[in-house]
Amino acid sequence: MVALNQINDTPFVDNTGITTDVTMELPKNLKDYNALLAVLKKYGIKMELKVQGVEFMVFTDKTN
Repeated sequence: MVALNQINDTPFVDNTGITTDVTMELPKNLKDYNALLAVLKKYGIKMELKVQGVEFMVFTDKTN
């Protein structure tokens, strides 16, 4: 998951509920959406683009 978040502009969120390590062979180009979909499908994992709220921390200087 970390590798996917480091090279893609859209963050990846794991909602699978899988609690154990999973070993899978990912495509060489992790930005290739269709290739990634095909690999994940082999493992019964669905990937979809969703818009949802994200809670985050904001840092500002003392003057704000």
